[in-house]
Amino acid sequence: MVLVGLWLVLTGVSAVVFFMTGSHVSTCLFRAATGYPCAACGGTRAGLSLVRGDLSGAWSFNPAATIVLITSPLIGVWVWRGRRPVAAWIRALLWALVPTGLAINWWYVITHLPMLERVGQ
Repeated sequence: MVLVGLWLVLTGVSAVVFFMTGSHVSTCLFRAATGYPCAACGGTRAGLSLVRGDLSGAWSFNPAATIVLITSPLIGVWVWRGRRPVAAWIRALLWALVPTGLAINWWYVITHLPMLERVGQ
């Protein structure tokens, strides 16, 4: 949860930089080292799209980041109000679905982000 909060803060800082300077913040060390986008690549642009109210644009940059950004406030309220027990079958389902979803998201980012970057130029 701390990492999600940190990521949200950094996304907010990136949004402020974008609105003040008009330039995007681009610092993916994984991509700089390997040449391939990481699973979170496009997340900042997804956050900026959400700030502008462009849900489809956010989804096209990074679907998982869009889901995290939209659901984080709800999860925060759930944690703040005192977590309720989650059934064991739901936990087991989440342990299976979350890694699978992240792998599918990474495939999406690898195959679509380079195309989206060309369109944005």
